[in-house]
Amino acid sequence: FIFPVAWLLFAISKLCGGYYIIGLLITTILVRTIGWPIYAKSNDMTLKMNALQPELQKIQEKYAGRNDPDSQRMMQMEQAQLYKKHKIGIGGCLAPFIQFPIFMAVYNAISRLPYTKAISGSNYTLNWANELNGNLFGVNLFEDRNGGGVNQLVGVIILVLLVVGTQVLSQQLTQLRQKKNQEKQQEDIPAYRRQSYNQTQNQTQSTMKFMLWFMIFMMGSFVWTSKAGLGVYWFIGNIYSMVQMIINNKNNNKKLEQMKNKDSVYTIYSNGKNR
Repeated sequence: FIFPVAWLLFAISKLCGGYYIIGLLITTILVRTIGWPIYAKSNDMTLKMNALQPELQKIQEKYAGRNDPDSQRMMQMEQAQLYKKHKIGIGGCLAPFIQFPIFMAVYNAISRLPYTKAISGSNYTLNWANELNGNLFGVNLFEDRNGGGVNQLVGVIILVLLVVGTQVLSQQLTQLRQKKNQEKQQEDIPAYRRQSYNQTQNQTQSTMKFMLWFMIFMMGSFVWTSKAGLGVYWFIGNIYSMVQMIINNKNNNKKLEQMKNKDSVYTIYSNGKNR
């Protein structure tokens, strides 16, 4: 995927007067928009899983302390019926992995584009970088922090702060959304069951929080050591992701209400029957 993305980035920049920053902006928005259905699929799966947690916990409580093979098999069957009823399959789990090749293609295209300069005396003819204007407020997007004096260094530092800042803000918005969704999902859950559920959720969130902070550190490090154009790409991508998150959050609220209002609620009865 790397060459097609790089060609698209170059072609759009040339069409927009040769300004690399415009090509970066349009290409980032275009690629992120194309990948939106994949993001939405993953988001729907997460939404359904969160909404089903109370019902899954009922099943687990029903078979608590029953470790014989038959009971465990029945519990798995009831969980499978619940997943099937709400159309939760492996496809939703695999959706995030489909995004990874796209991310790597854009990352590599932007990282390699500065090196597409024709080498004198060689047969190398691809001269994309020389045909584009890579300047943005005195910062050369084709160079790293050491490639243009004080202005370049200050510009890269600002980009690091912008990328890290928008990523932290995105993380805070995500955690706030998750907290609100968790509170909304627990409205009908008894207090004794809510405490057990919260303990499991807190453990999961602690692990995710560590991974997110590690990712933020890695992104800042990459921007600091890479060409300035990569920082611009991630900054644009972070802004786009926050807009995407806000829109999806509004849609999620509507979907949650629809799920609650459905008549097909999975109910566990003492005699083992379900509806």
